[in-house]
Order: sequence, then structure tokens, then C-alpha cells
Amino acid sequence: MCLGTKEFLSRYGFAYVDHSLTDPAVRPRMTALAQGRRGIPVIDLDGAVTVGFDRRWLKERLGLY
Repeated sequence: MCLGTKEFLSRYGFAYVDHSLTDPAVRPRMTALAQGRRGIPVIDLDGAVTVGFDRRWLKERLGLY
């Protein structure tokens, strides 16, 4: 997970699980979630997935607006 995402989630008090793409066991799951889109982080919030650090998407999904 990128540093910006970690800082954002921590600032608002949200817990997260950070999976490294260097772990061969994690890569297939993250690739499947990304559905062909390239970038990091791949964020899954209760089945809603985004690729890349999108502050607006996170705020909307987390009810911060």
C-alpha cells in the first residue's frame, strides 16, 4: 500500500491490512481484484475496489463527506 493511503487511513482512524505484492501468495488475489487495471494500491472496501490512491473515492466510501 502506498504511503499516502496509509497516512490517509491512519489520520481518520481506519484500520487496514497491508499486503505486499512481493509476496507471491498475494499477487494473484490483487491482480484479480484490479481486473486488468494497473497501479498500486489496490483497495478493497467491502467489495468495492479501486486501483490507485483516490482520496475522493476513499472519502465517499468511508462516509467522510
